[in-house]
Amino acid sequence: MRYIFIILILLIDIDAFSQKIKQHGFSINYNYQIPVGDLSERFGTSSSVGILYFFQQENNIFYSLEYEYIFGKNIKEDNILSNIETSSNSIISSDGYYANINLMQRGFASHLLMGYAIHFNDNNLSGIYLSSGLGYLQHKIFIETKNQDIPQLNENYKIGYDKQRSGVSAKIITEYKYYSKKGRLQFTSGISYILASTKNDRMYFFNDREFSSDKKYKDNILSFHFGMIVPINRSNKEKFHYY
Repeated sequence: MRYIFIILILLIDIDAFSQKIKQHGFSINYNYQIPVGDLSERFGTSSSVGILYFFQQENNIFYSLEYEYIFGKNIKEDNILSNIETSSNSIISSDGYYANINLMQRGFASHLLMGYAIHFNDNNLSGIYLSSGLGYLQHKIFIETKNQDIPQLNENYKIGYDKQRSGVSAKIITEYKYYSKKGRLQFTSGISYILASTKNDRMYFFNDREFSSDKKYKDNILSFHFGMIVPINRSNKEKFHYY
């Protein structure tokens, strides 16, 4: 995480010393995600919330840094705990009662992007924004035990079941940004696609009773997003207006 913050600080420094910045700010986005490729064998549809910092130059080229937190409940590999379940597919906690366990998807994605903005009006920031870039994707099956005392699922043992994978990814985004007069309403909506090459992060899978392989997985994500834009005001006067 500290590397992400370092890059963000560098971007802000570049912006601060540049005299040719048309706009910069943040967008806070919600994404509806559809897994594609190997990822679809493990999870169903999911969601993510993210924050993106961007700045756009006068030549309409822009740069952005994005971080997304991924979450969902559609787990297809729901048998990962079968080796510690009873004949009735239940798990016994330390007090002798059936434990209440939920399996969920968790993960994150972070990308550094570069793109070009197409404005239909030279005096309005609204338009189509196209970008692409490289980053990192990580996902796992999150085992929620709700603070129950389950010795076979303590924090050390959970990593043997969560099937965590991660790897380098690329992202392509096509979006429309709308800026109302005087900046009263600013939002973004669009579609994106993540192409990731991941591998297993865990050395041994408890449920399968075998060591993980070096296989590479194609974990891709198709997303539809909507978000609000939060501009950062500049101290100097801009010649560019929203209307």
